Amino acid sequence: MKLILPHLAIALLGVVTPALAVMYDCSGVLIDGSDVAAQMEIWTRQFKSFTSTLEDGTNKSYKYFKISPRRHFTEIKTEYRCFIDTDDPKPDVREWNGETWAPCTRQSQD
Repeated sequence: MKLILPHLAIALLGVVTPALAVMYDCSGVLIDGSDVAAQMEIWTRQFKSFTSTLEDGTNKSYKYFKISPRRHFTEIKTEYRCFIDTDDPKPDVREWNGETWAPCTRQSQD
């Protein structure tokens, strides 16, 4: 019985431990991965698709939906987007830096 309990405890930890939260760091603005997922779900249901290039002067367009961070308040109005069909890992969260749609850094929170 004593040998089974440690293995059972370890197995239960794997079941009840929540998945790591994902955040996207966009030049210091943290966007919660759950915000991206919720807006992606809305986009999937509505399938209201927009297209944009990743930088000025290019012809290749990509589908995207806009992201509105819930927990971010600033005087500077920066736009955030999630691009759908790029070659980068999904979701491909980016911010406009004045010249191009720059990728945000994906972070896992413990």
